[in-house]
Order: sequence, then structure tokens, then C-alpha cells
Amino acid sequence: MFWYPDSKFAADQEACMTWNIVAGETRPGLLQPGVAMRIAPATADGKGVKAVTVTQNVYFAGIWMFNVHVWNSLDTAHPFTQIANFDLSPVVGSLIGSAAPMVPSPWHVCARVVDRTFTFMVWTGAHPKPAWNDPVHVRTTTLPPGWDFSGYAGGYIGHLHPGQVGAFSGVTTHVLP
Repeated sequence: MFWYPDSKFAADQEACMTWNIVAGETRPGLLQPGVAMRIAPATADGKGVKAVTVTQNVYFAGIWMFNVHVWNSLDTAHPFTQIANFDLSPVVGSLIGSAAPMVPSPWHVCARVVDRTFTFMVWTGAHPKPAWNDPVHVRTTTLPPGWDFSGYAGGYIGHLHPGQVGAFSGVTTHVLP
């Protein structure tokens, strides 16, 4: 997980970025891009890290699926817990069947969190940014109790092998009123 120097420490926040490489476009392995919200120390004395993420799924190569996780690096038994999973094949395509082939990058992703409500949107290519109430591009879930703390907004990249890079652009973060 990472955040940018201009990201503010806040509870209610939004982050947007463009994923210029998505899973399935690179080998070896599947890169896993994501947006990270509320990145913060896990304890008052600054130990560990906790955060909320939305990431492109890589499990069983179901890369049109998006997962929402809560993370706590101090929980050695369960450092991350999936709380929601969403099928966005109407937006990004699918590897199953030929009716909706995978849409190549760039993919654009915005996430926002207000109290315990986590919402994200995905759109591709040169298409315009959808409205936050768009039923095709936007998904919402409720975070578990205790996940309404302040932190930084930023990004996530997983399954990075030596020599591989993740390419993000157009990164913006801001505090929501």
C-alpha cells in the first residue's frame, strides 16, 4: 500500500487513479492493482498498518471481479479479510465466452468512504467518469464495525514479481466534507 505526500489524514475521503496495467496483461503472474483507503497505524503507538482496499481479483484468473478487504498487519492469523466481491464484467469484460472480451487498460477506479459506507466505481478507456449513482459502474458495501477511523488515501499493488512494475497515473486524493 502507498499514499502520496498531498494525501490528507481523514476518515471520509476519496481517491481516484488510472490503472495502466491490469491483471492478465503481464506475465509472469497476475499483477493486482487496487485503491487503498484509511491507511493508518494499527495501534495508538504506531505499530502495524490497517486499511480498506478495493482490488482487482486474481484468484482463479477471475480478473473482472473486484474485492473489498479490510487489513490489519498485526492480526497474524487473518491480516486481511474479504468483506465483499463484485462482478464488473459489464464494464471490463470477461475471460469467459466471446460475447464480452476483456477490455484492455487503462481502467479508471475511484473509491470513497464515508462513515462505514465504502463505494467504488470502475470505467475504461476514454469513456467519461460515471456518476456516483450509476448502477453499472458503481458498487457499495458496508464496512464492519470499527472501520470508521482516519487514515491516508492511496493505492495498492499486489503479486509483484522481481522486475515487474505497476503503472498508475492520474492519482487524486481528497477529503470529503
